[in-house]
Amino acid sequence: GDDVTNLIEPPALPTTATAGDALRFSWLWRKLRASAADGSAQLLWLDERGDVAAASAPLPLVQGYDFADWPLGEVNRGHHRSIVPASLPAGHYTLGIRPLDAVGLLTGDVITLEQTMRVTLPQREFEAPRLDFESGVEWVNGIVLHGYAIEANGEVNLVWGTNRPLNESLHLFVHTLDEDGKIVAQWDGVPADWTRHTTGWIEGEYLTTRHQFALPIGQYRLRLGWYAVTTGERVGVEGSDALELEQLLVIK
Repeated sequence: GDDVTNLIEPPALPTTATAGDALRFSWLWRKLRASAADGSAQLLWLDERGDVAAASAPLPLVQGYDFADWPLGEVNRGHHRSIVPASLPAGHYTLGIRPLDAVGLLTGDVITLEQTMRVTLPQREFEAPRLDFESGVEWVNGIVLHGYAIEANGEVNLVWGTNRPLNESLHLFVHTLDEDGKIVAQWDGVPADWTRHTTGWIEGEYLTTRHQFALPIGQYRLRLGWYAVTTGERVGVEGSDALELEQLLVIK
C-alpha cells in the first residue's frame, strides 16, 4: 500500500472522560517507507455514523525525533498529552487515529481503534450573572473577565469567559495587596475547586470563581491573572502580566 507508517500498538485511552480532560498516553509506530515528511497524527472521536465529530491537535509520532530521520523499518514509541476537545458534545464515541504529513495531509487510511469513550460535559452556565462591576478586559490568549462583585465580608466573585479554545490548563491567581503593595492574602489554582480546567471552556459560557479572604479591617487592592503551570509564565493582559481591579476590597 501507500502507507508511510503502521501503528504497532495503539494508545490505551480511558473509557470515560469529560470534555477538556487531559489524556496521557503512548503509541508505537513502524516506518514502512522513506518519506521526507515529518509524520504526525491526530486522535479522532467518531460518531455512530463513523464521521469525525472532533479531532485533537496534530501530534508528532515521537516527540523530538523527526520522522524523516527514522531508518526504514524502525519502530519507535511516542509519549503524549492531548485534550478531549472542549466542543465535543456528550455521547459515546469510537476512537480513531489519522496519520498526517508535515503539512497536515492524510498519509494513510484512518485507523479505527477497538476502543470507545463516553464523553460527559462539565456543568456550564450560558446566562450572564449579575455583575456589580463590568470589566471586559481580555488576556492575550482570549480569556475575558466579564466583571466581578466584591462583598464587605471579604468575598470576591469573578465572572470569566473565553473568546477562543484554550489548549492549556492554566492556573488563576488572585492577590490582595495592602497600601504598601505587599501581598497579604492570595488564592491560586484551577477554577471551581479544581473542576473547571481552562481546556474545557467554550465560547459563550460564563464561569464564576469565588474567593474568600479573611483580612483585618481596611482597604485592599486586588491583582489577578493567569499562568502556565509547566513554565510559571504568566499570560499577558493589557501590556502587563497581571490585572489590578479598579474597585477596592473594603473590609468593615
